[in-house]
Amino acid sequence: MNQTTKPVEEAVGVIAGVQRIVSRSKAGLSQVVLEFAWGQNMDFAMMEVREKLDIVTLPDDANDPMILRFDPEADPIIRLALSGSDDLIRLRYIAEEGLKKDLESLEGLAAIKINGGLEEEIQVILDEGRLASLGALVQKFGDVFLSHFTLQSLIAFQFRQKLS
Repeated sequence: MNQTTKPVEEAVGVIAGVQRIVSRSKAGLSQVVLEFAWGQNMDFAMMEVREKLDIVTLPDDANDPMILRFDPEADPIIRLALSGSDDLIRLRYIAEEGLKKDLESLEGLAAIKINGGLEEEIQVILDEGRLASLGALVQKFGDVFLSHFTLQSLIAFQFRQKLS
């Protein structure tokens, strides 16, 4: 820890605007998190961090430090869970078509992301033998069918041989 974490802490700890430093170290890993004051010019702060890390002497077996920028405003400030007696497909539909649309109209809301539930799936089961007897090609049917759906749609094709 002292060979990697300590020099990094000392180098970046003098940067203007740093309010707190939190370090986590274990075998093969050193993580140093800097917390800056609100209103700090983060582009300038990142440049200062890079400059300080460029002059830190680390052990020969240590990788070059990675700087990851974290924006707390990008994290959700609220998470909602939807439950009920309806099935998961219906609950997801309610979330996407009801709640999401209503909430998106609120001023100041950056984004809404729906997770969980089940998405509807369209299954098309083709009988190759029947299609062939009608003179239709399976590939042609698939091309026409898929031209009417987006790539986001989940379409499962199952081909069955007609047993005589």
